[in-house]
Amino acid sequence: MKTFMEHVLTPAATVIWRVNGSIIDATGEHDLSPKTDADWERIVSGAATLAEATNALMIPERVRDKDWIKYVEALAAAAAKAYRGAENHDLKAVSEVSNQLDGICAACHRHYGLE
Repeated sequence: MKTFMEHVLTPAATVIWRVNGSIIDATGEHDLSPKTDADWERIVSGAATLAEATNALMIPERVRDKDWIKYVEALAAAAAKAYRGAENHDLKAVSEVSNQLDGICAACHRHYGLE
């Protein structure tokens, strides 16, 4: 599970989280929200990866208990919303999912002692 989180879930979620971010460097503050079709395509791919990864989280050997299913279903719904938002270049929709992911991931990690 650690490898799956590290190499699949976290990178996919990070693509979505970044839409609300900015970087400050020597030249100033830089908004990380998508500006080009290529930026949007990265978000579409990240959301699709996240959505498909939820199927792998439901493999019977990975399901820990009934709460696990609840967390995975919430993640799947958020990923689907991010995917639709990215396909439509809807920054507000993807930003909302970015905020939701924080709560979903944090709650699951707290529940299973991963923090």
